[in-house]
Amino acid sequence: MELNKNERIIATIIGKERYASNRKKGIVNQKAGTMSIYETEVEGVGGELAFAKMCNLYPDFSVVPGKYDFIAHGMTVDVKTTKHKNGRLLVSSTKKISDCDSYVLVVGSMPKYEMIGWAYAPEIINKEHLGELGNGPVYMMDQSELHSFPDNLFKSWGKK
Repeated sequence: MELNKNERIIATIIGKERYASNRKKGIVNQKAGTMSIYETEVEGVGGELAFAKMCNLYPDFSVVPGKYDFIAHGMTVDVKTTKHKNGRLLVSSTKKISDCDSYVLVVGSMPKYEMIGWAYAPEIINKEHLGELGNGPVYMMDQSELHSFPDNLFKSWGKK
């Protein structure tokens, strides 16, 4: 999925605003990877926009952090983006199963992103997937453990 020029501008503006708003409020970014906090915010918005574009969803342009990024067909979805081609789906160890129904892994960087796969919250938020990457504990799943995207993405979601 490739973001066009205007989508890239929107991702950059929203990412900058989220970064500034969160730092002003003293909110600590729960990032687990090696990207800077600023890059994490901008690329995160880019990944969210790419996911929204793929699924024909309206993106969340708010700068206030929430527990998830989308509600689609009754499912809450949190999109996680990494620039690492073989990157894992990473979820903060502070997350609870009740915070979000599903997590999506997007790989790439502005402007090109690839939707890799997804997992239900209980599949990743458990002791089996708790690990350490150097910034504290984090839940993580390898790409091979994720559900692939079916043609009708949300048809299988909600049928746990």
